Amino acid sequence: MATVYYRRFVAVTETERRLDAIEREALSALPESNRPHLLVALAPEVPGDMPITQGSYERYRDELRRWHSLMALKGMRFYDVRIGARRIAAANPGGASVRCELHRDGSGAFVVRLQDEPVAANGDPYHSVEPSDLMLGLLSGLQLLGSHARDRAAALGTLIIRTSLMDSPHAHPRGPSKPAMTPFPPVRLEWVDRTGFRNNLSSQECSYAHAEAAALLDDLADEGAGLVQTAALLADELVQAFGLAEVGPVSVQGEIRETSWSSRYREAVVDWAEQHDVPVVRP
Repeated sequence: MATVYYRRFVAVTETERRLDAIEREALSALPESNRPHLLVALAPEVPGDMPITQGSYERYRDELRRWHSLMALKGMRFYDVRIGARRIAAANPGGASVRCELHRDGSGAFVVRLQDEPVAANGDPYHSVEPSDLMLGLLSGLQLLGSHARDRAAALGTLIIRTSLMDSPHAHPRGPSKPAMTPFPPVRLEWVDRTGFRNNLSSQECSYAHAEAAALLDDLADEGAGLVQTAALLADELVQAFGLAEVGPVSVQGEIRETSWSSRYREAVVDWAEQHDVPVVRP
């Protein structure tokens, strides 16, 4: 029995080291920035093996160029798809500035510059991020990485997931060096209504928030309530660093809370939920 526990401990330690490397490599590939980013990284407990040949690369390239964010919102698209060391990397240098690295063993990273708006309060600048934008990036990244692990690499079982919300990539413990640019405003989570009025949801500022979870591979690869549950679990932990108990737009029961989504996304989010049998909570 002691040997079983020891082997389990060693496996978890190796997965943690693998995630450290995945995060470091993904962040080092980003252009210099002082804008808020969301990073999602995962590694399967039973690795797979994605074949990389000329034929498979061309197929992956075409798949990734056709990919778009869940609910087809925000213009998160990949145009530049390349082969890397034991991986496929895809990026969109402009627009939403989204990047993914999909490794042969089924692990991967997804990083996106969040939709934000520089604002000044009492002369102090900050980046305003809506929970809806955070959730859209998190749901999209989890589904993309989960489907890669299952469908390209044929990984099995559970996944260990890390996600980070940071005011700029260098704020991450494994991020790049601080770039030669200023300022580096903190992030605040805010609800913005149709008139532009800002309701500051944060009771405190945070330059780097981190969350971890384990999930079944199929829950992420399949767009459904399991994906929403996992995203909610991670998001709740992230926003607690800003003084919020829960994220709002989704629940750990796997529900979409309609009125908590920005009006920009609400209709498309509800349509997506109904198509994938995700419960929608209405007033």
